[in-house]
Amino acid sequence: GGYQYRMLAANRISGLLPCGLRRVNDENRLCYDITARQKVSVFYGGRGLGAADLHRLAADLTELRERLSSFLLDMDHLLLTAEYVYYDLSTEHFLFLYYPDGGGRSMETFFGELAELVREDDREAAALAYRLAGCAGEQDLLLQRLAEEAEGETGRSDPDVNLSRDPGAGDGQAAEAHLRGEQTVRGEAEGQGPGRDPGEGAGREAGPVRTHRSAGEDRNTHRLAVAAALLLLACVATAAYPAFFYVTEREYLLCRCFAIFFLTAAAADGILLLVRFLRTRHRNKAAAELKEEDLRLFREEMRKEERKDRNRQACTEPGETVFLGFGETRAVGLYSDDPGTPNIDLRRLPLTVGRNGSYAERVIDSEGISRMHVRFDRDAEGELTMRDLNSTNGTWLNGQLLDPEECVRFHRGDEIRIGEAVFQCR
Repeated sequence: GGYQYRMLAANRISGLLPCGLRRVNDENRLCYDITARQKVSVFYGGRGLGAADLHRLAADLTELRERLSSFLLDMDHLLLTAEYVYYDLSTEHFLFLYYPDGGGRSMETFFGELAELVREDDREAAALAYRLAGCAGEQDLLLQRLAEEAEGETGRSDPDVNLSRDPGAGDGQAAEAHLRGEQTVRGEAEGQGPGRDPGEGAGREAGPVRTHRSAGEDRNTHRLAVAAALLLLACVATAAYPAFFYVTEREYLLCRCFAIFFLTAAAADGILLLVRFLRTRHRNKAAAELKEEDLRLFREEMRKEERKDRNRQACTEPGETVFLGFGETRAVGLYSDDPGTPNIDLRRLPLTVGRNGSYAERVIDSEGISRMHVRFDRDAEGELTMRDLNSTNGTWLNGQLLDPEECVRFHRGDEIRIGEAVFQCR
């Protein structure tokens, strides 16, 4: 029991995995509902994290922090690991697991795991992942960075930006639509110069590096400048009034007092403007340093890709024919007796089967099939395996129901049922 257990059991906190408190063998157990939700390590293991996904993760984590504080729950009890953070396909949001008796995992380790899942062709995502991993050691700095990235996610003004995680769509293009105030570094990686838009001429000067700034802060700075100008004008007017008009000695002293007051207020306003200027200058300097670090990371990633390209070219050089063998466990595919159910080719693995073409490579249009239902692959020994992806109606092997996320081997002659679709492996 305890306060945190009761709060989790009695409330449906948005952003957390739904859970219920159950009594099992005289012990209280928290049971989490992961149906139709995918582990981050599994979901992005094959497709890779994009910049839009990282921004959504930052926004979800920032909003969850505010909700937990409203319920007086400690954020340190989140199990931050790629194995316990889930992605909800229906809402396209991330869900986190809260465990009162655990947690305390280093955020630096978690964001290091995310950096390894980033897509190789998305340099903006790589820069963002390494930037978050670099500041994850200091929780306050990380939370500030997450809030800034979340502001970039929620502040998008283009309603046509696609966040459906379509494998054919560029996540970098979607992210570029809502990165506010930050210069695109893709042009740098292509040799176009720092801070320069790829469509601009080569002779145009690069603009200053800027960080995320809210419109409210800009308006406050403008108001301070206008107030300082008005106070100086009032000071000059009150000081010059006795020179143009006849005044008594008392009125003369009042004019001097008002002039001194307006001058003092204008000086205080000027000091505030100076502080804001120095703060902005420091922030721009820090952003420039981050930009240089991102550029260094980009160049390292480019060198790695060049080495991979050379290795791929070396592997494709003409040589002797490789004997593949005729092992009995090398099944060709899954075949269904139902004419309306398509067969599943297992020659190219890994292969995800589901109802939604944005998430699955092989689509089966049936209401009994989940968006991501099952994944077929080979293990280290070359044996065929299938893993249930927390499907709603389950995956069956020879009449036996697989547990959620259970991975089993199967062979030629086995019967596999995916929801209501029955297949023979041969």
